Amino acid sequence: MSKSALEFRQGVIDIFPVIAAASVIGLLWGTLAASKGLSPLETGLMSASIFAGAAQFVAIELWQDPAPWFFLTMTVLIVNVRHVLMGASLSRHMGNIPSGWRAPLLYMMADENWAFSERRALTQPLTLAYYLGLSLPMVTVSQIFTVDAASLARSVPRPDRMEEDAFRSALQDVLAPVMQTSDNVGANDEHRAINYLTARYPALYARIAEAYAVGSPLAAVDVSPSRLTGSRRIVSVVYACVSRTTGAADRFFARVDVTEQFPFLVTGLSPYFDR
Repeated sequence: MSKSALEFRQGVIDIFPVIAAASVIGLLWGTLAASKGLSPLETGLMSASIFAGAAQFVAIELWQDPAPWFFLTMTVLIVNVRHVLMGASLSRHMGNIPSGWRAPLLYMMADENWAFSERRALTQPLTLAYYLGLSLPMVTVSQIFTVDAASLARSVPRPDRMEEDAFRSALQDVLAPVMQTSDNVGANDEHRAINYLTARYPALYARIAEAYAVGSPLAAVDVSPSRLTGSRRIVSVVYACVSRTTGAADRFFARVDVTEQFPFLVTGLSPYFDR
């Protein structure tokens, strides 16, 4: 394997723990964009042209018809002004990178790959291959998971006892709050487990939407070590849906194995009882 390939692979390995969070944030962004009336094409183009998570969320919250262009531009500029300082800092370490590549690379700069690049520069030169290994997975995952809420909703199985219209209506209302519970960087086992279920377990949405439809919206998410933990690290992710009328909590949980780099489901959703 060539030196460039090794550098690229190392960049991918370093950024990988962040990817789960990036996928969930992409889903949340698509949901919010759809709620503002943007089409999938418009959502994708906006996400691709403004690769800046915080600025995208601020802009979509201010979005209306007609769009307040001046106010939007100034607000996004203020939110992103830190990128000027980050870019200036990063450019000091790009001496080994061809000048024609520097602007596209700075376009792909985010807080995470900037931090990894600065750490790398403390011990060895920053290379084009390493930076691409950090950046391309983030950009790719962000675009792939930038979907509108309707597209995601179509992939979620409907419980047999729920009418189609009631299920889709409840799912649309509950989708964003579920995703907001995973607004993290996947830095610990608890966050990795929540992110895995949010991005890879459609049955979760069906269960929460079912509770929402009978007046029990999602109120809390908790993660604790599972009793099954032994040679492997297994955690229980507990969801609580609380009735608006009685205050009674309906708790259910799933177990996730977080021992290795890729979490996986151990047991599906089951009722949870305090012991």
